[in-house]
Amino acid sequence: MKNVVAQALSIIEAKGTILYPTDTIWGIGCHAMYEEAITKIFAIKGRSSSNPFILLVRDVPMLSKFLGYTPSPEMLTMLEQSQRPTTVIYPHAQNIPAFAKATDGSVGIRICRQTFCQKLLQKMNAPLVSTSANFSGEASPQNFAAISPALKQGIDFIVPEKNADSSSAGVASRIIKINENGEIFIIRD
Repeated sequence: MKNVVAQALSIIEAKGTILYPTDTIWGIGCHAMYEEAITKIFAIKGRSSSNPFILLVRDVPMLSKFLGYTPSPEMLTMLEQSQRPTTVIYPHAQNIPAFAKATDGSVGIRICRQTFCQKLLQKMNAPLVSTSANFSGEASPQNFAAISPALKQGIDFIVPEKNADSSSAGVASRIIKINENGEIFIIRD
């Protein structure tokens, strides 16, 4: 896996895109700080730039770095006790460029525990853009075999399927949103 992580990192640092396993479904990703790469993913998917992507981070310290604060103990407990991967839409983030946020300044972030992602995020030391590996409007693929060959052609590097592990659930993440007052709303359970 070390060589695959190095290859993916090289592509990401060159402002390229990757197709990779996550703790939910296979995703298309790039470095969150490179607008050119994010624009390329919008084009590959045929998706409107008004519909932002989520970001994956390695752990709570990395999350805190890009939020500019540490989430409340209640939120951290909720994330730790969740039975499935949970993406949280935070009302504000720091150290994240505007092009990687929603128009209202919010940003969806998930701590990804999948082995490949953990190793890549550790080397990147920055968030990884993540979006389902499908064309906009189509169903999310439940496994690698279900990813469209036409979609794969637009990607700069495809992580070999053997790098998916038992933490790759094949189901989209739970999504919750925190508003300005700290209230929590379930968007997708």
